[in-house]
Amino acid sequence: MENMQNWYSIRGYTRDFLQLVYRYYAECGVSYVCTYYNLDIPDSILDTEVLDGGAYELTGEWSGHKWNKILFLPVYNTETIANPFTADERGFGKFDTVTSFNFPSLVGIKPHVHDFVVFEETVLNDETDKYGLAVDENKPNPKVPLYQIVNFEKATNTKVTFWKVNLKVSFKEQLDLDNQLNNTYVFLDLEKKIYPLDKSYFLLNLLQKNRSLTGNKYFKENIGFYFNNF
Repeated sequence: MENMQNWYSIRGYTRDFLQLVYRYYAECGVSYVCTYYNLDIPDSILDTEVLDGGAYELTGEWSGHKWNKILFLPVYNTETIANPFTADERGFGKFDTVTSFNFPSLVGIKPHVHDFVVFEETVLNDETDKYGLAVDENKPNPKVPLYQIVNFEKATNTKVTFWKVNLKVSFKEQLDLDNQLNNTYVFLDLEKKIYPLDKSYFLLNLLQKNRSLTGNKYFKENIGFYFNNF
């Protein structure tokens, strides 16, 4: 026993695994950008609180729902969208187009049933350095499908986790949701946080000015330092 080698038990592997999956992957994983409409329950008028009974509409002038619009929200593990043709009492068509994805709780929102998602088709234009919209700068593209969240799951019963949501194609229009907005937010990838629209404009202007600084030409991407070559 005296000649046995000393050893130490590694007990932090669980914490390291959670740090890798729920923090590092949430910040550095390959994501897909979308426009997310998060149901604002505190500011919505729900039939369980105000109305005694009767019909209740999701959108329109008789609806009390409000949404928060979040631009450029990153989502992960988007599944291939299935487009099965269905023939039933509704007719013949693609009625059950479904998909799913997940996103980390670090972004600061919780999914709800009746949340909506729009997968953007536009990308940053290298020539103009601006996001170009397909139809009009002030109008959504009616050809882009709108997906509604019908179910969601939580990965682990912890504070830092991932949400997995299941989506189904919706016959609502994006303009209907824009008419019932409470606030508009923007997800800034550099900060990994959601900011109000006016504050995000301010932060993006700061980043743009930082790009024009003379000292940026001394930055070496291979080593991550600034060098002034005399």
